Amino acid sequence: MLTGYGYRVSPAKATGFSVIPLFDIYWAVSAPTRLAGAVNSALESAGQPKIARGAVTACQLLSILAPFVGLYAITPLMYAMSMRIIQRGFNRLVALQYAR
Repeated sequence: MLTGYGYRVSPAKATGFSVIPLFDIYWAVSAPTRLAGAVNSALESAGQPKIARGAVTACQLLSILAPFVGLYAITPLMYAMSMRIIQRGFNRLVALQYAR
């Protein structure tokens, strides 16, 4: 609701896509990037600064590629950083909703 229904993937569909072998690699990057885009659209329409969608994508890519070079501990860190960026956008949207 906070994104004005700009993110058209339901929770059930998102979960289903994440368990399809090999597609889940694509989905791990695509879903957060698309969610960041939906948050940015809602923030822009509210006159607020956007979140860093490129940083979300970069963090997700690093979380997938890091284990291939032996950096296993970086995977959850990168994932958490991208989710935190998105969460900041949602926090601003909620704050705006309650300010009205």
